[in-house]
Amino acid sequence: VMNATERRREPRARVHDLVHVEEYSYTGRGQFKSDDALGRTIDLSHSGCRLELDHPLHFNTRLVLDVALGDRVLRVGGRVRSIDERAE
Repeated sequence: VMNATERRREPRARVHDLVHVEEYSYTGRGQFKSDDALGRTIDLSHSGCRLELDHPLHFNTRLVLDVALGDRVLRVGGRVRSIDERAE
């Protein structure tokens, strides 16, 4: 059940899995890998996730995430849609 202040269309599950993030940037010559980050997932839904990383990423950049789920690693692509640099 969503509360009145919830903006997401889908519920998020609270999870704490290790994650490796590859950040990609674009120039006039194409895409290149620009950064790596390590951290953990905070929550996860069908359409997104929230991460806690060792350093911030850049808004609207493309990502490849390797998420450790038990004894498997799930590789997914995505894009940075929101940045919240507050420490929890």
